[in-house]
Amino acid sequence: MGCLMLPVVILVAPFAVAFATCMFPVAGLFTLATAVIVAVITTQQKMGGFMPIFMFIIPCWIVFHLTIRLEARVEQSARYRRARYVFRLITGGLVAHSLALSFTGPFPKGTPFLERLSPTYFVLVLAAVIGIHFLSRKLDEELGGADKFLARLRLRRATA
Repeated sequence: MGCLMLPVVILVAPFAVAFATCMFPVAGLFTLATAVIVAVITTQQKMGGFMPIFMFIIPCWIVFHLTIRLEARVEQSARYRRARYVFRLITGGLVAHSLALSFTGPFPKGTPFLERLSPTYFVLVLAAVIGIHFLSRKLDEELGGADKFLARLRLRRATA
């Protein structure tokens, strides 16, 4: 079963980094910086295929777990929580914007931006931003933010 999960982990890792960056800005930005550093190193070594993605999974996971504790300390501030909420909406909207443009089809070179926008684009971005709003509220209120998120990860690992 473990061998079957490796391709899934490799394919999901970039999306996990994007999700972490959107939901937990401090830990996510450190994780994203680690991914960029590892990507630069692997491209200098001329590694091809899935090797660069595989190489950044472990360092990013370690950095995320180390910096999520910093996020838990910083989130005690009400100002930070408000700023994080806005950050989540903006970054989540940008990720949704990028994905929605890729889903709405290829466009000829030189197509103006406003002509690329379609009702499908608006529905996808609006649904993502609304989903991020509710997820953000759930993480902040019910889960208690980064500290409780980390505790839930440990609890799942201990019971498995």
